[in-house]
This record gives sequence, C-alpha cells and structure tokens, in this order.
Amino acid sequence: MAAFAAAHLRQSDGPHDRAYWAALVADAAEASALVDDDAEREFRTDALRTELPEPGGHLLYLLDAATDLDPATDLPAGLARACERLGHAAPDDDDFADTVDDCLETVATHGPSHHPDEWTVARGYLTAAIAALPGNWGLLFTPVAEGLAARTS
Repeated sequence: MAAFAAAHLRQSDGPHDRAYWAALVADAAEASALVDDDAEREFRTDALRTELPEPGGHLLYLLDAATDLDPATDLPAGLARACERLGHAAPDDDDFADTVDDCLETVATHGPSHHPDEWTVARGYLTAAIAALPGNWGLLFTPVAEGLAARTS
C-alpha cells in the first residue's frame, strides 16, 4: 500500500516517499482519524452494488481523494443543468460536494424515479469520478459502478 501511495497519491503538501506512507498505513490498520466508528471503514461488496454511498461518508471521501476528476470539465453536461434546476451549487463551485450529498440523500430516501434531477447529479458524479480513478482504485469502486449501471432510473 505504501509503494502504491508513494507512486500514485498526493497529500495537500505534495508527494511523499514510501516511509511516510508506510507509517500512515500502519496507523490506519488500527484506527482511522476520518471516522469515529471502525464499522464505517468496512465495506461489503454486495452493499456497494445495491446501496448508494452514504452522503458525507467515508466512501465518498475516498472517492474524492483518489480521483483525478475535474468537476468543472469532466462531468456530463446534463449534470450542470440539473444542478441549476435544483438551485444547488454547480460542479465548478466549492460547495459541489454538498450538492452531491444532498442529491444522494434525496435519492436514497425517495428513490431515483421520484427525483430525476437529483439522480442525474448523484449518478453522473459517481460514474464520472469512478471512471477517473487512477491505478487500482477502480477495484474498490467497481461494485459501486456496477450498482449504478444496474439502476435504470
């Protein structure tokens, strides 16, 4: 994991060597500063295929941290129009993550067919972000992509 991180991941202060990442990996094996409950660090493949990511959850954080997605240019055109109709932050806005969270919450509560614009935003963002993942990050998120593809509306 440390070798992969040294080659493919960047912190806000730039790249780090394998020793830096090895220390973080060792700490992460025991706990996470990102979540209070260790259960939030565990993902079941069947749940990833059948449930949407939890708004504001650890999985979305990982997706955002790992992806090379540029929300201003790499998202489907219909997504920006859906944001505008909803009165939510556009993809190039700093608050776009809140838009995605709000849309996921609405779709999880009421279903995609009852809120097509919210579904357009949630599905469009997740699909584009997963497609923009570098290296083997796609292995973790493939079940999410399969679940999105299986939902027709």
